[in-house]
Amino acid sequence: MVVGNFLKLFLAWLSYLVVGYYGFADSILEKQVTLKSRVWEVASADTLTCPRLTFPLGQEAMVQVENSGSGLKEGFRLKIKVTESRNGLLVEGYALIGMYDPNEAELQARIFGLFDEQKLEINGAGQPEWANELEVTGCFRVRGQAHVALSTLHGDFWLKEGETSSGYKLIEADLRDSEVSVLIEKDGHRAWLGLRAQSANKPLNFVHFLDKGELIFMKEIKPDAKITIPYEGEAGEKMMFEMTVSMVDSVRSRL
Repeated sequence: MVVGNFLKLFLAWLSYLVVGYYGFADSILEKQVTLKSRVWEVASADTLTCPRLTFPLGQEAMVQVENSGSGLKEGFRLKIKVTESRNGLLVEGYALIGMYDPNEAELQARIFGLFDEQKLEINGAGQPEWANELEVTGCFRVRGQAHVALSTLHGDFWLKEGETSSGYKLIEADLRDSEVSVLIEKDGHRAWLGLRAQSANKPLNFVHFLDKGELIFMKEIKPDAKITIPYEGEAGEKMMFEMTVSMVDSVRSRL
């Protein structure tokens, strides 16, 4: 399916549009955020602009423009959660565009630690206690597999992506030149760690592609900053996904 026709179908599917958020804060006054999002094809400039969504800080929100029914979906789904962090706002979630299995995407999001009640910052607060004694001292990738050097109070060792050593498992590694972040699991708890040479105050910037048109993200931004993520569509076409998250005045919550 060509993307131009695909985005035209989006417009026809607006009758299936669902926007909303889940749960309510306990306090009388709660902070809120506003999300603006859109997706477009680079070559044709065909664009889907989603309705603006306002929801409480710390709550999960979703935008759906997709066909009804169970099983595989076709369309667009964005699930997002925004919390405050030491670098501004932590924006995490996933975007599904094209043909997708929402249940599989939700499972992958949980595997990567998204929507965790105790959000993990790289080398920051909210990490498991063992993460404070663990350092990433080196990394490289061979034949697509990441290798990470870890240093603990009890010694140093190397860990391959997907393997376990000394009780630590390397779940995921983002080894781009400008930044390094790895997801480590131990005793059923996960933590994001950055390379020791990196600043502890460096904003989290993680994007992982599950499949063509399917991505998960964890990014720290300043309010009103745009998040733009290039990705590859189902047919290999170049696409762009963009979000802007803004803080709004506190309002009386619904109890």
